[in-house]
Amino acid sequence: ALLGATILTRADLLLVPLLAGGVAAVALWRRAEGGGRGPALRGVGAMAAGCLVLVAPWTWFASTQAGELVPVSSGGASNAFVGTYLPGGGSMFGAKDALAGEVGRRFPQYAGEPAFRLPQTSVIATVAARRPDLPAEDALRAETTANLERYALGEPLAFAGMMLAKVERLWLHYTTGTYGNERWWIRAFHVAIVALGVAGLILAAARRRGGPVMWLVGLVLLYVTALNAVLISEARHNLAVMPLVAVAGAAGVTLALRGWSLRSTACGRSRSGSRAAAA
Repeated sequence: ALLGATILTRADLLLVPLLAGGVAAVALWRRAEGGGRGPALRGVGAMAAGCLVLVAPWTWFASTQAGELVPVSSGGASNAFVGTYLPGGGSMFGAKDALAGEVGRRFPQYAGEPAFRLPQTSVIATVAARRPDLPAEDALRAETTANLERYALGEPLAFAGMMLAKVERLWLHYTTGTYGNERWWIRAFHVAIVALGVAGLILAAARRRGGPVMWLVGLVLLYVTALNAVLISEARHNLAVMPLVAVAGAAGVTLALRGWSLRSTACGRSRSGSRAAAA
């Protein structure tokens, strides 16, 4: 049920239940006596049922309204276009700035308006209108393909730089709202939490601590990173997972320290036993 609530909160986390189910299946299969698949199937089946019970009513309603299957959201094509549009830097604000002239020609009422005042719907409609022979979603997918051919293949270094900038925007900044300005001390605190999360995951992996839970956390954060590197990336996209980052960091560091403490204790006992035997 919590996994279902997660993807209803942020549709871009749609694959998180699949990641969770995959990790749970492997963990349950490995723990089962004799390697039987029964516990894994029952566990993953229960997870899937809980998720579907929560999501299915919304999927039915959204699909009925749209006249086609809508698992959670139908905004994927526009996100893909903006995220791969190099002149806009992969953000909606950048796309507005880069496309302001074209939007003004398409919608004269917005001619001369500052880019930040352009409605997002008008920007997307302008892009879709480039291919009037296609439905809007198909036109946006075609423009996304054109972006990949023009920028990812034609300007690979610049495109890779944009993707890295989007990852930096995702993890090293915090959301301030539409017109807010960052405060250095809040950003420093935010970056410290991210650094703690990365350190905790690396320590847990190096010390082989935490088991499937820490692996799942790491996979989710890698998935979020990859998704934002390709699609639209904004600092607010980290809001849903920052608690996970903080908990993963604290857990990873604690597990690593506990492992070192146990090893030190075991070594101390071993040395004491050796001295006693020698005596």
